[in-house]
Amino acid sequence: MIGVLGLDSGIEYTGYGVVTLTAGLGRASRRYDVAHRTHGVIKTAPSKPIEERCLRIFSELRSMLDGDKFLFVGIENYFVGPNRKAGANVLRAQGACLVACAAANVGVTFLNPTTVKKHLTGRGNAKKDEVRAAVTALMKPKEPIVSEHEADALAVAVTLLTTLKAPEQLQLARYRLILEELG
Repeated sequence: MIGVLGLDSGIEYTGYGVVTLTAGLGRASRRYDVAHRTHGVIKTAPSKPIEERCLRIFSELRSMLDGDKFLFVGIENYFVGPNRKAGANVLRAQGACLVACAAANVGVTFLNPTTVKKHLTGRGNAKKDEVRAAVTALMKPKEPIVSEHEADALAVAVTLLTTLKAPEQLQLARYRLILEELG
């Protein structure tokens, strides 16, 4: 089983979602299944200084990355909006995520929100509730997807895992799966 971690970074709420790639029947199989593993939110207190909030995001992500095998991490690219302060805080949260990934030696891929929405719903301008409904229908998680941050993070993970195009990425994933099956 190979995990892909999707992140929807924000300073107050950083959503995360983990999906897995498992090989089909036997080593010779070319069939793979994508399955939901977990999802949630890292919440930071607005009353805390920004550096403490970034440290919390970093620490919780680092624990996740140290505890599981992740082949890739996908982060939803930040769409620049009119609120500069909020934008700066999103970028600070992304920085904490990037440093956690670098410390764990896991590569990061950025995905545009419109790409993710189009991949899951067929429309690049889908609303948040449409993305949540699509992810819920596809992944059938045991626990409900409560927040838009969780839904977006799972959507990023699913999109990244199901749209791997580089042959070396796919080959690496296949080799890792085979090695895992061999024990």
